[in-house]
Order: sequence, then C-alpha cells, then structure tokens
Amino acid sequence: MNDFDADLKRLARKSKVKRWLYTVLISLVTGLLLLVISYAGVQLLARRNYQRLDANFVTQELIQSPNILTSSRVLANNGVFGAELVSDCYKNIDGYQVAWAQKRGTFDWLHLNVETSSDGVDQNNGTLRNRVNREKIPTFTNPRAKDYRTKREVGTLKQAKNMVAEVAVTFDRPYTYREIQTMVPANLLINWYWSGTSSRANVDRLGTYIGVNADETSGRLTAAAYREFVNQVHRFGQDKQVSWTLDDGVTYKLYQDAVKQTPTTELNQAQFGGLIVSGRTENLLQLQKSCLGEKYGHWHNGSCARRY
Repeated sequence: MNDFDADLKRLARKSKVKRWLYTVLISLVTGLLLLVISYAGVQLLARRNYQRLDANFVTQELIQSPNILTSSRVLANNGVFGAELVSDCYKNIDGYQVAWAQKRGTFDWLHLNVETSSDGVDQNNGTLRNRVNREKIPTFTNPRAKDYRTKREVGTLKQAKNMVAEVAVTFDRPYTYREIQTMVPANLLINWYWSGTSSRANVDRLGTYIGVNADETSGRLTAAAYREFVNQVHRFGQDKQVSWTLDDGVTYKLYQDAVKQTPTTELNQAQFGGLIVSGRTENLLQLQKSCLGEKYGHWHNGSCARRY
C-alpha cells in the first residue's frame, strides 16, 4: 500500500506540474499574441494618422501656400508609436528657388498635430516675418475693411539693385483670370492667385491666405489645377471651423470665406482678389507707374530679395 500511495502521489505531482506548465505556456502564447495584435493595432492607428497628416499637408500645399512650393516630404524622428512629417519648402522668385521654412507635423497612434502656414509668424516693425529664416512675408489688404488704408511699398525696392524679389498685390475689386493676364507686365512672373475675401476684416496682419500656385515657368493656371483647388477648398472648408478675432474686432473665418470666394470650378468664370508676382527689382518698380499699380491695385513689398 505504501508503494502504491507513493506512485499515486508521484503521478499527481507530475499531473500538477504538466497542468502548471500548460497554463504557463498558454499564458505566454496568449500574452505574445495579445502583444503582437496590440502592436499591429497601434501601428495601424499610427499609419492612419500618418495618412491623415500627409493628406493635410497635400491640401495645405494646394490651397494655403502662397508661392510656397515643396521639394520633398519625409518622415523624421521615427519612434515605435509615431514620427514627425517634414516638408522641405522653397519659393520661386522669378525662376530662382529660395529656401523657405519647413512645414512640420507630428503623429502617433492617438493624435496628429499640424502646423498651419501662420505658425512661426513674427510681427516686427509693422511687418510679418517668418521666425525661422526671418524673411518678410507678403501680405494682402482688404478694400472692404472699415479701417482700410492704401499701402504701396514697392518703392522700398529702390535700394535693392540687381536683385529679384516677390511682391503681393491686392486688387481694387475681383478680376477674372483672363483680365489678369492682360494686366500684369510680361517681364514679371505670376506665382500665386489669391481667392480674395468677401468679409470686412482687415486681413493684412493675418499672415495666412487661401489661393492657388501657378505653373512655375509660365505663371498660368490650368482648368484641371483650378478645379482641384476649388474641390479641396470646399472639402477642407467643411472641417476647418477656425476663426480669428482680428485687431479691428472683426471675427474672420478663413476657410468659410474661401468657400464663398470659390463658387465655381470653371477657371474661365473664376475671379481673384490679388496676386503674388516676382521679378527683377527694376521691373517690379515699373508697377508704380503702370496702369496696374495706379488704377487696379495696391502693391506690397514681399519677401526673399536675392541677387542675380
């Protein structure tokens, strides 16, 4: 009986050890599977936020980048759960590529953060400058604003000899695409078309505007490019319920205003409130005496003067 009892005890211990090992093994496998599934889920969520951030960058580059073009867009500071998206930017100043501040955004599996084009803007001596490279930012004004004042700063380019620069112009009223082609001197390059504003807000301190970049060589727009621009404005404008209370006390909704300013996708019916143009400083100075400078608009000295 003693031997029999001892055998039973040994069998019981072996059975207990096996059950314990099976339990540990099942727990390890289950834990590993949960870890793999959780990691895959986090990566999936992070990838979705990356795609959303990348799409946001593309939209900003299309509708909210006044003569700001992208040479590359890369991921930086990669981590297990997220990374930083960096867009290398430049301005086209009469055919010269001039480096501009990068656009940046971060994402992880829970959040994404996008810098807007007004991020990094520093007001100094009545002008707007980018905090990164200290370049002056071209600004528009609003003839409908209650404290509207005519500004003509193009004369400041007299001291910039043998240089190229960009300037912004606000029209006295909206003009069609075809009218604009006859208004701008042939020795200047149109870089960007501003959609304009229907508000009474003083937008010259805003630092961010909605419009569409032109072809880098010809300064023209295509019907397809303008149609895509309008579609993105309306799609983006539905989500971006952002408003500013400006210095004049007027509340301004940038994206909703842009939707009102783009009622048609047809380029031959579109109207624009202003331009950014670039050229040699001696050619830009002719705007002071041209019919465009005297009659149709108000020119503002822009950024990125460079020697040629």
